[in-house]
Amino acid sequence: MHIPARILHAGTFEVSHVEFECTRCGHRATAEVKAYGHGMATAWVAGPEVAERHAAVDARANAKRTLRTARCPSCHRRRPGALLAFWSPLAILVVSAIAAGFGFAYLPAVIGLTIHDDGMLHWLMPVLLGGSALLVVAIEGPMRWSRLDKRVRWIDD
Repeated sequence: MHIPARILHAGTFEVSHVEFECTRCGHRATAEVKAYGHGMATAWVAGPEVAERHAAVDARANAKRTLRTARCPSCHRRRPGALLAFWSPLAILVVSAIAAGFGFAYLPAVIGLTIHDDGMLHWLMPVLLGGSALLVVAIEGPMRWSRLDKRVRWIDD
């Protein structure tokens, strides 16, 4: 029996007020953070309001995540580990793409197919997948990092 399922997507853009405390100088402030969120739901289980609710929850989490890596308005420094927290998911993406490339490269041998390519597939797939992911990260990462502080407006400086 086939049950058709439709995936519902919802996106939201919110301006949230989030409390901030600098771990370096102890400064406290309230920030107005522009955040976006994305939500999904399956149509036959839930309606579009569930996808919208998931998008709103994601936007609030994005606002808190943005504020954790923003510069303090008083000392103008970021929290310790902010750079690592921002770049580590992107590094995991590149490493995962390379690992998937190795998996795809050795998949024909695992399932018993014989491909006469003189081992080219074993290095080509990781290079293609890893290189593509690295290219995306190299372009998208600096753009997101440079826009990070522009999404935060300090209310009580």
